[in-house]
Amino acid sequence: GKTDYDLFPADQADLFASQDSMILSQGEMLTFPGIEIQTHSQENRILRTKKIPIFDDSGQVQYLLGISEDVTEQLELENRLSQLARHAPGMLYQFHLKPDGTTCLPYVSEGIREIYGVGPEEVKHNAQVLFDVVYQNDVEQLNQSIFHSAERLTPWRCEFRICLTDKTITWLLG
Repeated sequence: GKTDYDLFPADQADLFASQDSMILSQGEMLTFPGIEIQTHSQENRILRTKKIPIFDDSGQVQYLLGISEDVTEQLELENRLSQLARHAPGMLYQFHLKPDGTTCLPYVSEGIREIYGVGPEEVKHNAQVLFDVVYQNDVEQLNQSIFHSAERLTPWRCEFRICLTDKTITWLLG
């Protein structure tokens, strides 16, 4: 029974009302990845919001469903991790070994550029480019260490070499 104007300052309520009008007239869902709001206690929070039109039997928009998730802490943690990663030697990453044997790094710090010469976006969905530069004599050892860690759910550790396009060989400790 409350409107945006009952819950938020007028400037924020105006923004939300205009978004709602647009969604109601266009009849399409919209996602807002980061809307900053101010709570009644004057605290700033960041919301990820989806606004979804709900249609009646005749196909006309009848209602608007809004779902908001407070992502303030998540964004703060991501910012802290980025700050830490920027100052850490080497690279920080999250490694996924998929059931089909393919790999990816959903998170990897910018340090990957210095070591492998590729950017984080290039390995987010497929890390094969990293395995392609492993020194041939170390491939089996590296693969065995990864599978051993995965099977036993133990921390992974391996020393191996990579050979980049300029033919320099670099030892890595993972």
